[in-house]
Amino acid sequence: MGDQYNNNGTVGHMGPNSGTVQVNVNSFEERKFSQRYIMAEISKLQEEIQTSHANNAELMEELAKLNQAHKQEDVHSAVSILKKCGTGIVKIATQIGCSLITSIIQGNFPAA
Repeated sequence: MGDQYNNNGTVGHMGPNSGTVQVNVNSFEERKFSQRYIMAEISKLQEEIQTSHANNAELMEELAKLNQAHKQEDVHSAVSILKKCGTGIVKIATQIGCSLITSIIQGNFPAA
């Protein structure tokens, strides 16, 4: 009749030929996917701050730090910088639809 697997929650290896290799590849691919979207949202946030909030010294200081991390494609530094940002950046990110950035700042997203 074949194998039958019932999963009632989080599961590790399940089924014939399943193993750690597939789990690691999926995790790695998801991480790369998230990093691309984080960097895309940072670009969008940078553009908004430069366009509409150039007179805000605090936001411009945060932007300078993000610019450095973005140029180096250093997602870890960018996430670290974002986690230290205040409510001003959360408000802007929310208004322009940057949900990953909002989640990172509010502490709902793990480090990249």
